[in-house]
Amino acid sequence: MPCERALMHNRDIILRIVVLALMLYSLVSLASARAELRHAEETAAGLRQELALLEQEKARLEEKLASAGSDEEMLMLARERLGLVLPGEKIFYFTTDREEALWGWK
Repeated sequence: MPCERALMHNRDIILRIVVLALMLYSLVSLASARAELRHAEETAAGLRQELALLEQEKARLEEKLASAGSDEEMLMLARERLGLVLPGEKIFYFTTDREEALWGWK
C-alpha cells in the first residue's frame, strides 16, 4: 500500500505540473494575442487617418476637375502654362523677362 500511495502522489504532482504548464501557455498566448490586437488597432487608426486625407485630396481633385471644363479655367491655363494669347493681343518681352520666361534664368 505505501507503493500505491507513492504512485498516487506522483500522479498528482505530474497532473499539477501539466495543469500549471497549460495555464502558463494560455497566459502567454493571451498576452501575445493582446499585443497583436493592440498593434492591429494602431495600424487601423493610421489607415483611417490616411483614408481621411486621401478622401480630402479626392474631393479637392474632383472639384478641380469639375471646374477645369469652364472657359475661364481653360483661358487661364492657356495663358499661364502655354503662353498663348487671344487674337489681337500682343505680348512684350524685355530681355531679362524673355530669358527668364524661356530658360528660367535670372
